[in-house]
Amino acid sequence: MKKILFTALLCSLALCLNAQRITRDYQNESLSKVLEDLNSATSDYTIYFIYDELEDFTVTTHFSDLPIKVAIREVVGFYPMKVTYDDDRIFIECTQKEDAKMIGRVVDRSGQPIEFANISLHSATENPLVSLNIC
Repeated sequence: MKKILFTALLCSLALCLNAQRITRDYQNESLSKVLEDLNSATSDYTIYFIYDELEDFTVTTHFSDLPIKVAIREVVGFYPMKVTYDDDRIFIECTQKEDAKMIGRVVDRSGQPIEFANISLHSATENPLVSLNIC
């Protein structure tokens, strides 16, 4: 029994040592550049994000010997970001880049949803009841 327990302990220790750990120091770097750097530092995961969406956010942090998932949480910090893990893929998206956000459904006159509708807002300041052009 002791041999089995000892073997299990050694296996778990080997797995912990095998996990990639990252040490970095970022000073006022764009979040996009930081994520590119973290992506190149790991072979276990691929990080996906929209470059232009995250370019305006800056990162100043230092961390040492962290797993990639913890390192990402460290660089994202309190920014309005959603991080999703899917097997060996990590998706990072900005959840609130604009000051205001409009959410809704586009339906035709009979109340049926219009598929693949593109909406353009022309003026939100002229009239509280804004007309939308559907392309």
